[in-house]
Amino acid sequence: MSSKVSFSEAKSRAITFNHVSKIYANGTIALQDMNLAIEDGQFVSLVGASGCGKSTALKLMAGLGQMSAGSITWGEHQPQKELAFVFQEPSLLPWATVMENVRLPLNWRG
Repeated sequence: MSSKVSFSEAKSRAITFNHVSKIYANGTIALQDMNLAIEDGQFVSLVGASGCGKSTALKLMAGLGQMSAGSITWGEHQPQKELAFVFQEPSLLPWATVMENVRLPLNWRG
């Protein structure tokens, strides 16, 4: 099953997770068949036990990881301009070089 992030013309829905799954290389299932629809202007909190997939869902939403399956569809707003993300603890992107990690905030600013 292929995974994708796309943009639609939907005016009322800000973001939709459609059957999103994330399985890490070591076999850990971080998300399985996640479905979530967030409307424009809605305030949403992801709450759950440690290790249940909250941070994984946010990383996928921010484009900081690859889904194993499913899709994330954005409404009229582009995530690069409308999304803020704060890690729970200092973090580096393990697949990126040192320079790519250092330049990440600068690249996001444009």
